[in-house]
Amino acid sequence: MPNGLGIPDQQKGALAQLLRFSQTEWTQLVDVLKESKPSLYGRSFVSAWAKRTQSSEESARELFGVLAGLYASMDITHDSPEVFASKASDTIRNSKDSALPTREIDWENFAAHLTQVLSLDETLGVSAKASELRSEYSNVFCTARIMTDLRPVFGRDVDKGPLAAVVVHEAKITFHESGEEPTKDFYMALDSEDIAELRKQLDRASRKEMSLASSARKGGINVLELQ
Repeated sequence: MPNGLGIPDQQKGALAQLLRFSQTEWTQLVDVLKESKPSLYGRSFVSAWAKRTQSSEESARELFGVLAGLYASMDITHDSPEVFASKASDTIRNSKDSALPTREIDWENFAAHLTQVLSLDETLGVSAKASELRSEYSNVFCTARIMTDLRPVFGRDVDKGPLAAVVVHEAKITFHESGEEPTKDFYMALDSEDIAELRKQLDRASRKEMSLASSARKGGINVLELQ
């Protein structure tokens, strides 16, 4: 691959799909990318592409991941879209990766279409860079779940049964470490006061986010939303 370019195994299916795109599909892709507002993780594009092509949002997310990864790699190499697309095409063609349909591909045509896509700095480019910045932390939140249990409190004579009970919450935080797969889990016990404190801090964070976003927009900065 060109310097800085790497396609994760989980994205090779989407890359294989991209290699097989017809002229109509390339045209659709460019149109949807142009029409989609920049958003974190390309969620605006994902929703629009899934609707336009009647495909699943999961496949649309994988497609965006490939496109964003290619754009980010181009940004690292400081190549022009034309040069990077040509290098990427040559690398994919010579990769001998069984997961990719490298035969019977019009590589000149593929490079031309990829050049057009990678030239969309204000849509794909902004979404790709914003998503990369959002993920550049040692640990990135993925999902959370809170399990709630009623724990019995026994006296010295356990045969008499529990004398009381306490409610205990256990938070399971699933996260990506350094942006890598697979995810990891972190567990933490919480009580009602902890829940209240977390809620207070999360509410405060939301208010700060709204305040910062409002101030930035007044200054002419486009603050990206998830959608």
